[in-house]
Amino acid sequence: MYLYKKLYSAYGFFSMVIILINNLTYKYLKKRYLVTPIEYHKIYLNNEIIKLSNSKIINGHYKNTYFLNKSHWSKFDHASKLLGLYEEQVQDLIVKTQRENNLKNFVNIGCGEGYHALGLIKNNFFDKSICYEISEEARTIFKENLKKNNIEDKVLIKGEAKNNQINKDLVNLKIEETLFLVDIEGKEFSLFSDNDLNFLKKGFLIIEDHNFMISDNALKDNFYSSVKKYFNVSFIQNGSRNPFNLDSDFMNKLHDDSRFLILSECRSQKMHWIFLSPKTV
Repeated sequence: MYLYKKLYSAYGFFSMVIILINNLTYKYLKKRYLVTPIEYHKIYLNNEIIKLSNSKIINGHYKNTYFLNKSHWSKFDHASKLLGLYEEQVQDLIVKTQRENNLKNFVNIGCGEGYHALGLIKNNFFDKSICYEISEEARTIFKENLKKNNIEDKVLIKGEAKNNQINKDLVNLKIEETLFLVDIEGKEFSLFSDNDLNFLKKGFLIIEDHNFMISDNALKDNFYSSVKKYFNVSFIQNGSRNPFNLDSDFMNKLHDDSRFLILSECRSQKMHWIFLSPKTV
C-alpha cells in the first residue's frame, strides 16, 4: 500500500497505473510498452536536442564530444548530456582536481556508455583512461562512442570491477596521478577492501553515494569509517543548472516547464557524491 501511495503522490493516478503496468510487462516480457505523459514529452525533448546537436555535446567541459543516441540504462537524460550539463557539479570537480594536481589518468568504475571518460579524454583533460562496466551492452555502445571520437587507443574498457581486483589491475599506474569516478548503484559499499583503500590512498576518488539503496547500516558505517581512515572526506551536493544559459532557436522558444524538464537527470531522490582526497603526511 505504501508503494501505491508514493506513486500516486509523485505521479498522479494515470501515470501510476502506467508505471505499474510497465513494471509487470518488464518482469514477464522484458519490455516496457507504455510511457507517462511526462516521459512522452521528455522523449520529444530528447529527440529535438539530438537533432539540434547532431549527437555532439554542445556546451561545457565535454564540448565537441560525440555521444551516440544509444543507452542500456535510460534515454531520458540524453538531452542533459548533449547539452553538457549532466552531473555538472561532478564535471566541475573533476576538471578542478585534475588542473590543481596535474593528474594524468582517469579511472571510471561503472562507466556506462562512457559519458565522462569520452568528454575528458576527447578534451585532453587526461592522457588515458581505464573504465569498468558490468553491462556488455553498455560496453558495446561505449566502444562505438570511442570509435566515433577517434580515441580508441587512449581508453581501456574492462568488465565488472571486483573486490581486491583493482590493486592488481592498476599496479603499474601512478595512483598519485589518478582520479577515480565510481558509480555502481550501491555496490560501492562492498567493492573496496581495506587493502584496496590503502593502495588507492594517494589518489583522488569521487564516489556517487547510493546509501538509500542499502539497508545494511553496519556495511555503510564500515565503509564511511574505512575511507576516513585513509582520505580526507567531503560531500558534493547535486545542484541547479540554468537552462536560460542555453541559447538556440529551439531552447528560446521552449515553455519554462520544458526548459527545466530537459535538464532532468531522472534521479529518484536528492543525491550527493563523496570526494576523497589524499591525507597530507
